[in-house]
Amino acid sequence: MAAEQPEGGHSLDTASEAAAGSGDPQTAAAAASAVPGDALTEEPSTRRLRVFRAAMEKMLERVVESAGFESFTEAYQPVYELQPEFTRAVHRQIISQMQSSIRDEINQISDEGLLERALPRLDQLEKDSEARAEPGWRPTGDPHRDLRSHLGPYLEQQRNYLRLKVRKAKEENASLAQAVLQGRERITRLDTECKERLGKWLAINEICNQCEQQFNLEAGTSGRGDTSVRTAP
Repeated sequence: MAAEQPEGGHSLDTASEAAAGSGDPQTAAAAASAVPGDALTEEPSTRRLRVFRAAMEKMLERVVESAGFESFTEAYQPVYELQPEFTRAVHRQIISQMQSSIRDEINQISDEGLLERALPRLDQLEKDSEARAEPGWRPTGDPHRDLRSHLGPYLEQQRNYLRLKVRKAKEENASLAQAVLQGRERITRLDTECKERLGKWLAINEICNQCEQQFNLEAGTSGRGDTSVRTAP
């Protein structure tokens, strides 16, 4: 654990190590030693920015060292065998552009004031980490292993989320299926009721027709009887 500074309780080593992103104490120590002596009397925020820039410069040097010309020629061996000078010029140009791009990004982040807000957060993370018994995460150097360590919890969370969505969808489908079944039963009852009412109406209509025919028949019979009585001598 890095020692805390008297002003504001900020840690130079922690700031440089976290800002460099490498987790290497040697890088942080080299960055801290690269800070001028008068920087120790500056404000904590300004001092942290100096340490951060020194750490990033040290990190950039190591990146350039790792991207050496030999490893570059191994990837482009056929081109190097045909045009060695051209390959060397391309490598120098790539390294130069990479350094310029990284420095431009760092300067842009610094100019936008993002570092002033991020570095105090690192101090808070350091204080919070003191209560943890287990050590913090550090890259192992194996990209696949580091990627799995990050993707594992995320994929587990996504799987649990999908399981929850599937369970809710099944419950909703079961509820909808029950509603459809109840609707079909209601339609069946209404159809049966309509048929029963139609049957009753047809029966009543048949009775009415029979009554009308009987009435007409009786009316016709009585009419003929009256006519015969009036025509008798």
